[in-house]
Amino acid sequence: MFPADFEKRVGGRNARLVYGIGIACGIVVVIALLYVFFGGKSVSVPFLKRQETPEQKADRLSLMNILNRFTISEAVSGSSATSTPSVATARRQHIQQTVTELENLDTDGELRSIQQKLIQYFHDWDAALAIGGNTGVIRKGFLALGDQYSWLSTLSWLIVLNRL
Repeated sequence: MFPADFEKRVGGRNARLVYGIGIACGIVVVIALLYVFFGGKSVSVPFLKRQETPEQKADRLSLMNILNRFTISEAVSGSSATSTPSVATARRQHIQQTVTELENLDTDGELRSIQQKLIQYFHDWDAALAIGGNTGVIRKGFLALGDQYSWLSTLSWLIVLNRL
């Protein structure tokens, strides 16, 4: 188990202790190196398949902030409304405000595609509220978008579970 001359060099009775400490230190060093080379890198967004630039991150965060504002405004209006028609009216206003904010956001590439899908889902939701239609298809769209883009998952679930 030990190298042939290890016990002679260390001194017999403490050989196992020193050997164990050496193995433990080696394991710690290997874990530290693995973290530095594989875990310590900056986070990249999976949908981009490359490192996220500061501009892309700012656009993504702006998109997320718009959706956060929507869920917060919906929660506030839902708790303060007294009748169903006023809830529907407030919801339509929030949807229209969110669509306006999304349309005014300047993005490019993959984020532009996500932005266009969100605008379409919110337009469809507004139309369904106007005629009292079924929102099941819209719900599936939000969930599919959340499944496709992990950074959007929580927000899409909040919208679906609490609002649709």
